[in-house]
Amino acid sequence: MAGVTSSVLMAAAFGVLLGLGIWTLVARIPRFAAPRLVRRLAVAVSDVSPAAREVARTRRLEPGGLLAELAAPVAERIGRVLGAAVGGDETVARLLRQAGLAGLTVRAFRGQQLASCALAGALGAAAVSLGARGSGVLVATAVVGLAVAGGALLPERALRARAARRRRRIEAELPVILDLLVLALSAGQSIGEAVERVSRVGGDLASELARAVAQTHAGLPLPAALEQLAADLQVTAVTRSIEHLVAALERGAALADVLRAQADDARDASRRQLMEAAGTQEVAMMVPLVLLILPVTIAFALAPAVLVLELAH
Repeated sequence: MAGVTSSVLMAAAFGVLLGLGIWTLVARIPRFAAPRLVRRLAVAVSDVSPAAREVARTRRLEPGGLLAELAAPVAERIGRVLGAAVGGDETVARLLRQAGLAGLTVRAFRGQQLASCALAGALGAAAVSLGARGSGVLVATAVVGLAVAGGALLPERALRARAARRRRRIEAELPVILDLLVLALSAGQSIGEAVERVSRVGGDLASELARAVAQTHAGLPLPAALEQLAADLQVTAVTRSIEHLVAALERGAALADVLRAQADDARDASRRQLMEAAGTQEVAMMVPLVLLILPVTIAFALAPAVLVLELAH
């Protein structure tokens, strides 16, 4: 009887897997029906509207998507608790924007954090079961708890580091972008045309300008789009340059002169930062010098004398 029961259970499990596989294949068959008007409009403005990105996102009725939709309320509630513990949604949204991950929503990032917590907890439980079988329940709980906490904090730390690296790249690209704007303005183009042309050169700051240009095409004034860009990036040099540019636009001043002066200031600031970084690295360079190079030099200097003394005796 036991053999029959196990066989039936195995047959049922394989049947469920077969059904899920057929369901997935059927769901992946392309649909040739014309898309709805709201979806076509959402695709056109998805680069400037998070709501449009949600509408434009393809949803297929397949097992994985269905389970994700069913688990979405619970995951969202856990994500809110996790956000309150390790950082608010506004902070995460700002970091995603600064890291250049505008296509990744806060909800998706919370899902990654939950997956990281689950994986870290599983690894912690495995480590406790394999390496600390004789330990008490308190120690095992502490190890698993620390692993889960590390899994929750690791994605956000990685996101902060990525956002910081991208802000540094944007600050380094600022003088070149300002010089290109000056050249475009000197050639007789308007500020809107100059920004649109410079946004095609490539780079992190150019991609941010392309986003601002897309917002102006959607109806937002250029000064407001640039101010929004500065508020999102929170790079001091970019914010200062945009403030001077907007002030020059409002007062009717010569934009080329203003941007040329801002480019010179950005280069001076970059030079100062390099000097400060070199000053801080000077102390760090003493560690390999004292611990590695100096002992080897002393050994090579004293080795002949020690050899002569040993031969003399």
